[in-house]
Amino acid sequence: MKDRVNAFLILSLLLCYCISCVEVAQDKNVAKSSPDNIWDTIDHKSELNMNQLIRIGAYNSYISNGGRVYGDSYYNLNDSVRVIVLSYTDRMSCSGKYLVTVNSNTVQSISSQDLSIDCGADTSNGFFKRTYKVISDSTFEIIEYAVGRMIDGTRHEKSRTTKFLIQPNGEIVDSQKVNTQLKTVVVKYKDPKSGCQCEITRFNLDSGIYMKQLTGEYRINKEDADLKCFALDLWVYNHKLSLDSVYYSNVQNKDLLYIGGFIEGNYVKKENIVKLKLSFINEALNSSRPSDHTFTIEYNLVTHKFGKVELDFDDEDFDLF
Repeated sequence: MKDRVNAFLILSLLLCYCISCVEVAQDKNVAKSSPDNIWDTIDHKSELNMNQLIRIGAYNSYISNGGRVYGDSYYNLNDSVRVIVLSYTDRMSCSGKYLVTVNSNTVQSISSQDLSIDCGADTSNGFFKRTYKVISDSTFEIIEYAVGRMIDGTRHEKSRTTKFLIQPNGEIVDSQKVNTQLKTVVVKYKDPKSGCQCEITRFNLDSGIYMKQLTGEYRINKEDADLKCFALDLWVYNHKLSLDSVYYSNVQNKDLLYIGGFIEGNYVKKENIVKLKLSFINEALNSSRPSDHTFTIEYNLVTHKFGKVELDFDDEDFDLF
């Protein structure tokens, strides 16, 4: 009888232990599927709820029309930016993937990009398809392929590949259309050869591009000045463009001592062309009033020659303040 009681007690203890294990496991599963933990949702490739989608900026037309979004993967681009890949379906005929970048700490949206879409191939009427290829953690390509039928019934095919960059701040940009405002570092010194004051202005986006300006002492007349001390040159990969010569060829007052005070600029590098837009205020030493003007310059990286060079003047008075 005693042995039976002991056996019953042992069996009861084992049963209680098993029940507690199941409860713990259930608690863990609940924690993993918590709607507030987006990383667990993505890890389990589960469906994201509306709050999660809005928070990371992934609420688009597909979802608003009854579509569904599921976690696919994520990784850290750096200490402050996390990259998320999501899968979606419109629950009719289309499915695809979507990429978003978020702040690692706040999980707030930074930028987004459609990666792929496939709505099936209608060989009779034509179709559109988008796929993607990962090159690195910060670079990917999107390949778009379209097939259509012309009026005469002939088949027309077209494809396009675009490379995108995920910048350190999380912004997603077309690698061929990087258009960023230039920031400068100015170094002033006295040129040992000419004895003129010299300024070297380097740009943050491209170390192969800089400006060199020589300035001299105040003179009322151009004839009295040491003209070798009045020059503004743009250097692009060891090729020089005289900006003061461009300026003089576009003004009537040839007696000006041109000194270009750099204000701001933009840099675009697309395929084999570098485009610069540089704005200056002319602070000529013998001019009664400054003038605002902008150079637009193109440089071909294949031919190593300057292409379009334009100069536009602002007709309005330039506000110094």
